[in-house]
Amino acid sequence: MPLTTFLSYIQQFGAEQFALYNYQNYLEVIILSLCTYKVLCWLQSDHTKPMILYVYLYSGLMIFSQLINAITLFWVLIICSPIAAIICVIAHQKNIQKYFAWKNLHRFENSTLPDQQWIENLTRSILLAAHHKKNIFCIIQKKDYILHFIQAPYKMELPIQKNVLDLILASPLIENPSIILVTEFGTLQYVNAIWSDKILEYMMIFAEHDSLQHCKEAANILSRRTDAIIWHINPNNQECSIWYQDTYIKNISVDQTLTLLKKLIPKSTTISKNIEGTIYENKPTRNDTTSPHN
Repeated sequence: MPLTTFLSYIQQFGAEQFALYNYQNYLEVIILSLCTYKVLCWLQSDHTKPMILYVYLYSGLMIFSQLINAITLFWVLIICSPIAAIICVIAHQKNIQKYFAWKNLHRFENSTLPDQQWIENLTRSILLAAHHKKNIFCIIQKKDYILHFIQAPYKMELPIQKNVLDLILASPLIENPSIILVTEFGTLQYVNAIWSDKILEYMMIFAEHDSLQHCKEAANILSRRTDAIIWHINPNNQECSIWYQDTYIKNISVDQTLTLLKKLIPKSTTISKNIEGTIYENKPTRNDTTSPHN
């Protein structure tokens, strides 16, 4: 079938079924579809409340009213849609403000850049803490906003440098188990964090379970609802557990965990709009001696 014949069939079908008579109409549909897709993706990133479910329900009700020829209901929904959007924004204004504020927090200067091998330094420090019988749960925050899932008394905003994290985790003020939050750019944000009431609502364990079991269950929930990476080293056998993208891997070595973290975290991050100065690319060398056991 020639291409012109196929395009004519598409044009005839669009004109008969969707009242699309020229290419300008198709262009308008494509632009509106892309805008709608972007808005839905943004709504889906809000993990505090299922806002996107209300949008699907409202849209589905509009489509259903059109199919059953409920003209009055259809036009009422059309007219009230701006009011529903405003109510939705007002109900989520605090989370929306936090989302946009978090997007502007990743600002680096030359004096505040993390170490080039911050993943190796982070792994080494947590392994050293495990040798001292400390259970450290490390959360690596990526694109999703997750600060509403944890509460922390100490905010650091400290770039991970060699031996600096060792001093922090060796402090007697570090809880056991302890939760630390690190950004995907290598900045230590919070230590001694605890899980907020928002994530406790999804837990299926009982109160007699110890806090270590609470952390494992919370890590499983967080990996299902966000793109964060959570990992932990067992002080008894130095084996690791890692949670990411609704995946749970346990009883793996530290070196395997380090290799997996390097795959999950981009080697170079382009954030030129938020950077003053230069940022490196984390490129491995031929003589790589960055194993956390060294």
